[in-house]
Amino acid sequence: MKWEIKLVSYELNQKWKIAGCEISHKDNYIITLKNGENIGQGELGLSSRDSASIQDLEHDIAEVEATHERESVTSFQEFSKMLDSIDFFCPEVRFAVESAFIDYLQSTTDIEKWRIIGTNTIKSVESMCSVPIFNSSKEGQELIDSHPEAFVYKFKISKETIEDQLEFLKAFDKPIVLDGNESWGNNYEAFVTSLSGLDPKKVLFIEQPLDRYSIDAYKKLKSISPFSIFVDESLQNHIHLESFSEICDGIVIKSIKAGTHMKMITQMTNAKKLGLKTVLGCMVESSIGISSLFTVAYGFDYYDLDGFTKIKNDSHNKVFWDKGKVILSDMN
Repeated sequence: MKWEIKLVSYELNQKWKIAGCEISHKDNYIITLKNGENIGQGELGLSSRDSASIQDLEHDIAEVEATHERESVTSFQEFSKMLDSIDFFCPEVRFAVESAFIDYLQSTTDIEKWRIIGTNTIKSVESMCSVPIFNSSKEGQELIDSHPEAFVYKFKISKETIEDQLEFLKAFDKPIVLDGNESWGNNYEAFVTSLSGLDPKKVLFIEQPLDRYSIDAYKKLKSISPFSIFVDESLQNHIHLESFSEICDGIVIKSIKAGTHMKMITQMTNAKKLGLKTVLGCMVESSIGISSLFTVAYGFDYYDLDGFTKIKNDSHNKVFWDKGKVILSDMN
């Protein structure tokens, strides 16, 4: 068996702008497991603000290949235990490695991926459509017109642009989610003031308005906010989520933070026990990465899986968008 990693640079349909960051292309990594004619693939799509060296990633994949060859595991459970023994330079790559192995097992056995890891099946989800930061109602409408049709739109906002965005957000006639990407730091009072006049009934929730480490500020914000508050960057690879019920109403779970398929499922299950809502999120990544998330997608309250729609040259066609739904192309 041969493991490979390849850097792929995706051109975006339009500039992707969030608080503190703007990109026009996205560099991701495709991990491939080959054995004869059978292959499996996974994808690592880091945050636009993060990076990893190709040397570190190549070292990690070489370690996976050497350990895999030495231990000759055949089941996902054995493979996951094998990966526990590897000290990854870039821990975020593990989910993509697991995805490639699961994809390979499916190609060789025809067993559905959700059965391979013991989850429940789900073949389509209603997803939010994310819209980058804009600076006027005219620009906001132009962005909506250029994005896929959806049931719910997620708008990127910032403390610098919110005043110019409010007019459009107030008039928008569909349910919305707002994503602050930590723009307000620890100033929870300024954040609440900046959204005064926006009807809380039309906002499903607001994601990560404050700095990820501002725990006390989040506690105070939760107590006074007319909006439901969800955290994204604040949640990393935690399994024990008891403290999160004090700072937010819901969490966004992503593969690069949780690191493993089973940890994502555990996070979702534990969050529900605490009364927290859950979002399955993604990065800007191709349909390879998005399709791998369906293996763990059953049971979430919301889905934010539109990352592949931002890419101009995605030729993989593992999933497709249909008026707000993301649907598995191969239905496995």
